[in-house]
Amino acid sequence: MNKADGRDPPTPGNGWTNKDVPLMMYPQTQDGQVHLYQCHRRYIHTSHGWSRTGSACPNDAVAAASSGHKINHDDEAKVVRSLISQLSEKYYAKGWMPGTGGGMSIRIGSGTADDPFAVFSTPSGIQKEDMVGDDVFEQDIDQNVITPPITPGLKLSSMNNIWFVVYNLRPSTRCVIHTHSMYAQLATLLDPSEQSDIFQITHQEMIKGVGNHAYDSMLAIPIIDNQRSENLLAPDIEKVIQKYPKCNAVLVRRHGVYVWGDSWEEAKTRLESFDYLFETAVKMKSMGIDPGVVPKKKNADASTDTIKCKENRAASKDVTIDDTIEPSKKRKRTDTELKNSKELTQTIDSEIMQYA
Repeated sequence: MNKADGRDPPTPGNGWTNKDVPLMMYPQTQDGQVHLYQCHRRYIHTSHGWSRTGSACPNDAVAAASSGHKINHDDEAKVVRSLISQLSEKYYAKGWMPGTGGGMSIRIGSGTADDPFAVFSTPSGIQKEDMVGDDVFEQDIDQNVITPPITPGLKLSSMNNIWFVVYNLRPSTRCVIHTHSMYAQLATLLDPSEQSDIFQITHQEMIKGVGNHAYDSMLAIPIIDNQRSENLLAPDIEKVIQKYPKCNAVLVRRHGVYVWGDSWEEAKTRLESFDYLFETAVKMKSMGIDPGVVPKKKNADASTDTIKCKENRAASKDVTIDDTIEPSKKRKRTDTELKNSKELTQTIDSEIMQYA
């Protein structure tokens, strides 16, 4: 019994101080993160959700389907939804998905009758730092909505058709990410005329991080012009993907970048590597250095450097070094010089013997 007020102590295991904490309070665990990002918003909300809706793309009608239908809570689907929510929050924090811009998609399944493809993607006009897994659309490979978001009023993103362009042309792709990174769009303006249809950079260590390239490769990323609505970019993206078989990214002038990979991890690390290279290129340009020009190589061969050094000495007017004088022109030492040299050698030898 509590001596102060006469009440019994709380039953062990109950109450905050007895560690009865909801699972969502432990986001460092896998289950805790899924629980947190699946259905718990980071902001305090009123009775209904909000998204920045417009009328510039053909997906407006889909908003009516987002009306709180039952969400597919299959374990893999739940994890993918939560992952998209978590990554979107991170990219918002990095400044890559400001406002309601940007988006991403993840594809699961093997494409068989027993294990068909399922494509999960962010909705249109939603704050990425507050989005939850239950806001994510699930579609089949034909772009039919299998499971709409649980939040009323959400619609498919205007970039929805672009996900499927990449999935169709790059069959191994499992994730596509689109950002409005500052350095991505500035990289499209390195050519002041804005006529260039390609971004180039070479001799940067982070080039290895984008895949299919080495440090000294000439990384070439196609640039396409922006359109009034994102869905109108699909034909141009399709063309450049076919034109550049090694590319795994497309820049959109004054807009941003699309990046993809064979897993969400690969797409994520490629995106980070690309953005690093975009920033590098912009800063190199401000220093007067062209990021797409191969740097002049220094001669690392020491023996070659030695030979060149001797040649330079030999070409000098006041040559005094023996190895640059022809043997036939060398002056012979006198008898006195030879005698002094011999005596000096004997003196040194005797001193060495004293300490031996």
